[in-house]
Amino acid sequence: MNAGFTFNIGYVGNVGKDGSLNLALNAAPPGTGSAGQLLNAKYGRTATTTLRGQINNNNYNALQANLSRRFSNGLYLHAAYTYSKAMDIISNQAGAMDNIDLARNYGPSSFYTTHNFVVGHVYELPFGKGKAFLNKGGILSFLVSGWQTNGVFRMQSGKPFTPTAIATSCNCPGNSQFAQQIKPVHYLHGVGSGHPWFDPSSYTVPPANQFGNAGRNSIRGPMFIIKNGARF
Repeated sequence: MNAGFTFNIGYVGNVGKDGSLNLALNAAPPGTGSAGQLLNAKYGRTATTTLRGQINNNNYNALQANLSRRFSNGLYLHAAYTYSKAMDIISNQAGAMDNIDLARNYGPSSFYTTHNFVVGHVYELPFGKGKAFLNKGGILSFLVSGWQTNGVFRMQSGKPFTPTAIATSCNCPGNSQFAQQIKPVHYLHGVGSGHPWFDPSSYTVPPANQFGNAGRNSIRGPMFIIKNGARF
């Protein structure tokens, strides 16, 4: 590009196999209670038993673009945008919600954001020695020489999270419980106490002795904006 600008665009992707996760070996299928715990049936053990296994699969795909203006006439600009999707069974080496059917946990990664836009700048103020103004020398010229401003603006999609319910409803020791979705999710975009981000009436406690039908990380939280380190 002309005027000192350069533009790049590309695809980034990876596939991970056999990553680490914590698996509850003594988890029970829904509705079976302690009698359904594998180690209880065989050895009379009802205590939590965790396996550090290499069974976590994941993938990442992204379109990445950036626009830069080389440092010229005291100004440098850089902007970057990423459109991405990351999927896994478990994020951040946590434990599975459903330890009986690991495929049930496959969903968006807890850390990923769909859209990520960042722009930054550095600008040398046009005052002092070698600049357009106040360049004749003297104490004032000395005091205003060498100053610059810089800033970073970042706008990012919210991160996903899982709607959950009280685990006792499934009667499945060792597992967590998904909520039961009963209607499409309606986002209210509220922030703060008494102002929900989404309509909680979209979910309820699942029927007894079964997992809820909500997907892992099926709701996305609010976007956030960062200006020079301050979050809005």
